[in-house]
Amino acid sequence: MCRILKAFWLWFAVLIILGITSYLKIQNFLNWNDFITIIALIMGPISAAYLSLQIEPRFRIKEEGRKRQLDIFRTLMATRANALSNEHVDALNKISIDFYNNSEVISAFQKHINFLSQPTNNWGDPQTYTELAAYLTNLLQKIATSLGYTFDVHAIQYDCYRPTVHNYVQQEQIKLLKLLVGLLENQSAVNINLIKKDQ
Repeated sequence: MCRILKAFWLWFAVLIILGITSYLKIQNFLNWNDFITIIALIMGPISAAYLSLQIEPRFRIKEEGRKRQLDIFRTLMATRANALSNEHVDALNKISIDFYNNSEVISAFQKHINFLSQPTNNWGDPQTYTELAAYLTNLLQKIATSLGYTFDVHAIQYDCYRPTVHNYVQQEQIKLLKLLVGLLENQSAVNINLIKKDQ
């Protein structure tokens, strides 16, 4: 609304100045060269101001959108070897907002999310992580292409560092959680051996 009012007042001012200048021309106070020069001097800055009001906000919105998309891409690439981290999950949840007009990215995102949301996934099985990597790689490749990067599948999937011990710790944590849940729900038992202390 504010931009519409500014544009209205700009053109209103132009019409008044054109009216005054035309009147002076009709009264023979100005010759044709003076008339054209005055019109050019008036219309130049006003047209530039009007165009900046129309173009600059659109350009700024586009640049801010690309910056957000790059932030998401950087975060996903940096955490692709640790797909269960909070940063990775946060970045995934921003895709539907910042890539809403990119059908290829959204389609790859939905396939990835559908896989993550399957209740039948066995997170203790290495095969599950292999499938997860395939869906994530496809998503990252679509985002990279939309942003003008040319990463192949191998670069996305394997050109990253994750210590082997991280996988081991993650899998052991899952095993411990399952064991603890089983104990609390009376679905498993703990072996207790009594040792008689020597007198």
